[in-house]
Amino acid sequence: MAEAYELSEKAAEPEDERCRALQPAFLEKASDVIISSIERVFFQIGKLNGRFPIVAVAVGLVFFGLSATGYMKFEEDTEQTKLWTPESAPSVHDSKLAQQWFPTQARISRLIVSHAENVLTKELLLEAFTLDDSIKNFTVDDRGETKRWEDVCFKTGPLCLETSLLEIWSYDRMTLQSDEDILHTINSASLSPVTNAPIDVESLMGGVEKNDDGEVVTAKALAMTYFISSDTIESDASALQEDWEQEFLDTCENGLQNLQVNYFATKSFGDIGGGAIRGDLPFLIVGYLLVTLFLSITLGMFNCRDQKVYIAIIGLACIVMSYGVSVGLTSWMGFKAGPLNSILPFLLLGIGVDDMFVFVAAWDNLPVGEHETMAERVAHMTKHAGVSILITSLTDIMAFGIGATTEIPALRSFCVFAAMGILGIFFLTLFFFVGCFVFDQKRAASNRNACCFCYNHGDDYEPSKCSTTPLSTRFFDKVLSRFLGCTAVKITVIICAASLFGVSTYGVTQIRQDFDPTWFIPSGNYFDDYLKIDRQYFPKGGESAYVYFGKIDYYLDRQILLDLRDDMANVEKVATTSPDFWMTSFQAYVGATDWNTMTEDNFYTRLQTFLTTGGGKYNGDINVNWTDTNPKISSSRMSFVFVKMEDSTERIEAMDSVRDVIEKLPYNEDDCFVFTPEMLSWDGDKVIQHELLRNVILACVCVFVVCLLLIANILTCLYVLVCVVATLVDVTGILYFWGVTINTVSAIMLVLAIGLAVDYAAHIGHVFMICTGPLDLRVRRTLREIGSAVFNGGFSTFLAFIPLAASQSFVFFTFFQAFFLVCIFGLFHGLIFLPVVLSLIGPPPYLSAVRDQKKDTPVRATSYVVNGEKATEVTVNGAQNGDPPAYAESEK
Repeated sequence: MAEAYELSEKAAEPEDERCRALQPAFLEKASDVIISSIERVFFQIGKLNGRFPIVAVAVGLVFFGLSATGYMKFEEDTEQTKLWTPESAPSVHDSKLAQQWFPTQARISRLIVSHAENVLTKELLLEAFTLDDSIKNFTVDDRGETKRWEDVCFKTGPLCLETSLLEIWSYDRMTLQSDEDILHTINSASLSPVTNAPIDVESLMGGVEKNDDGEVVTAKALAMTYFISSDTIESDASALQEDWEQEFLDTCENGLQNLQVNYFATKSFGDIGGGAIRGDLPFLIVGYLLVTLFLSITLGMFNCRDQKVYIAIIGLACIVMSYGVSVGLTSWMGFKAGPLNSILPFLLLGIGVDDMFVFVAAWDNLPVGEHETMAERVAHMTKHAGVSILITSLTDIMAFGIGATTEIPALRSFCVFAAMGILGIFFLTLFFFVGCFVFDQKRAASNRNACCFCYNHGDDYEPSKCSTTPLSTRFFDKVLSRFLGCTAVKITVIICAASLFGVSTYGVTQIRQDFDPTWFIPSGNYFDDYLKIDRQYFPKGGESAYVYFGKIDYYLDRQILLDLRDDMANVEKVATTSPDFWMTSFQAYVGATDWNTMTEDNFYTRLQTFLTTGGGKYNGDINVNWTDTNPKISSSRMSFVFVKMEDSTERIEAMDSVRDVIEKLPYNEDDCFVFTPEMLSWDGDKVIQHELLRNVILACVCVFVVCLLLIANILTCLYVLVCVVATLVDVTGILYFWGVTINTVSAIMLVLAIGLAVDYAAHIGHVFMICTGPLDLRVRRTLREIGSAVFNGGFSTFLAFIPLAASQSFVFFTFFQAFFLVCIFGLFHGLIFLPVVLSLIGPPPYLSAVRDQKKDTPVRATSYVVNGEKATEVTVNGAQNGDPPAYAESEK
């Protein structure tokens, strides 16, 4: 017996009409207005590009040319205090006052000579003397004048400042040769025969072994430090200083016969650290070549007519020009380029390629036989692809715009450059790329060869069916979509996503904050070798710091200052015996009785005597003009040493604890503060975690708002946001297991990750909203139309970054780690997890999509089950058709 049932008109779109109630009516109408308006704008732009492609190309070139004029104002910022420290940080203010009161006018060149057994033999010490003589006797040219060590050295009085064990022999070879008991000389040395100041010989030796009496018996390394004069520690080195340091490095590189020599100079950090980034530029070239090859294969077909090698090159040209747009526009805005800008070409490559795939996919998905003229076909391509890349471009720009509000100048500058680069990609893709694409399609329409335009294959040329079948599209249509349609697979995907999220969440809770500037030094160079030897033989203790005092009343407040010394010694992160204050030694010099009764005049009289006798070592810690009739201390300082700290969290706690002690004093910030140059980095570390959390939250909010305005559906926007957040959590959590810490570089990578993660999910969400029919069918159509474009975009990004796996640069390798994970997890959530969610609880399509479909689909569909076989009768405008367009795929 035949069993029959009838589907009502609503049954043609059952889930659509049922789910539409989930979205407020006003948003439904707003969605229709917004999407229709934007599509009309892009339709008209596409139509004009299709009619006048040469104009489209010209518009893109003019835009690039005008933007590139900003190169005239291009500047780079290399000053570390202006790059990594928040402008409002206390250390910025403190460093200026500290430099003003106690100028640091020396640059350091340092070497370590070492021996596997013992360096404290006369033979080896004489070799060290040989190297010392070579350093002091080489010459450099200074505008026609010959300069030696004594002409460039930093002097304290008449003497050049240097530290070395050789000082106990007065830097005289003959004195060493005549020394009959070297170890006795070393163990008995307490005063320098050169300066008559106390000398700590053990600090100049590494790998020291002592006997039972505490005397030095052997040492495996000696440190020799040379100080050359500099105007200020923050200024760039002069040509003379650079030349002397280079000659120092060259001399040390020649080495010694029996001693290992490791060395560095002040210029080494910039040379090696910056050179690591510049040296990795070949990886950029390899990445671009890989992407070019991949684009050539995936954008076109495997036949003589439909290849798209030149389109691939044009696409990469758009990315290169977008970098020029970025630099030009940002320079016009007054921003300076920072060291992180070297990763910008990789970022633009990853985002720009994705936009190209979206346009080509939109072209390939146009129905055959419709929109016969080129202008109409280009208009419909731009209508769909334009909205899609507008969504991702705006979300990316907003994400970087949020990042540009950071307090860290290097991060702010990079985010502005990145935002302008994405704007350039959007504009150049919309005009320059599309214009060139139209020319290429006209060539293909006339059956001209894809590589040699002048050769025409003739009107009867028909490429083989195999060569015109896009395998990736068939995979997403016939394999992946059907695989994801299985209930068991859907459950497995959700379980896997939840498990991954759980494991990653644990990693997020465990990841620690830490940063060391030496991470910028790659391995396999003389500076890295020096750092390893230095850590081996001269393990660093805590950082040295000072408490600075300005024009306070040192006489009346002497007891407050004495108490401060004790308060600093009681700070947990300060070495108890380290605070060294001239006021404490001066009190001991004066005596307790006189200390409490002496007058102010007597205070200064006795202080002057103290500084010329037993307290001479404090002369560099007090600024006072003794020639005045009524001398006053204009500034002074107290030194102390932090305990050794393991990571940035401990350093920040230490910095805050000593600042808390200073804030309790009755002085303002201009009269009393604590400072060490390392605090410039610590203040940057202090805000980075807060800045990262703020930027991520605000960027995610912006992603949702922009998607809501352009996708205009609450559920879809929420799903896209879930994918972005899940990707970000997964990336951060796995980075913890990969050994990455939270620092300025990784924080930038995580902000960038939001931009890329949006691309993978937003394209799927948007196309799903313009597809009609049952949920599973809409997912299948979505993956068929945009799945390959999203995958190709993600995989091309992966190809661009994969060469960086071999990079020795900390910045580039961290970049590889982050974006490798973004590609993996972004594609998983965009192409696997999101389609599964949409197939289960997806929202209805746009009203405009429903209207467009009703023009070509049945008004009424009736299904019957007869003798166990399903049959369909469709009435279209009063006519019947056995295979309705709306259900053709579902019936199959």
